[in-house]
Amino acid sequence: MSESVGASYLDRKWPPALQESGARPLVSLRQAFLDGSLTRLADPEGALRAQIPGWVARGDFGLAAGLRPDGTYQRVWFTEPVPLEEIAFEHDVYLVRRDRARALKAVPTIISPTGPQPEPGKLIPSDEE
Repeated sequence: MSESVGASYLDRKWPPALQESGARPLVSLRQAFLDGSLTRLADPEGALRAQIPGWVARGDFGLAAGLRPDGTYQRVWFTEPVPLEEIAFEHDVYLVRRDRARALKAVPTIISPTGPQPEPGKLIPSDEE
């Protein structure tokens, strides 16, 4: 039984059914360590909670939450700090492969469905100014 796993192990063991989406729900990842589909971890939830922030900050993986119908997410973290409270073992929180996370971060975030969209790197002026 192991105490932890590396990002390269998870990348090599990514399920074929999830190759196209590049996203794996954290709840199913935890379950794979519990049922022996992946190497057994003494404390899968604790090990993943400890490792995911580093993986995301280094750009090994991304973390995403709130899958939308168009395949994007309400929030994506990649090469940035992840608040620990966001690492939830639920069906709508995903570990995302590096290439997919990079592509998701390149998609502009919608500020307002009817309001102006900012140019990259610029903020929309507030009405209060």
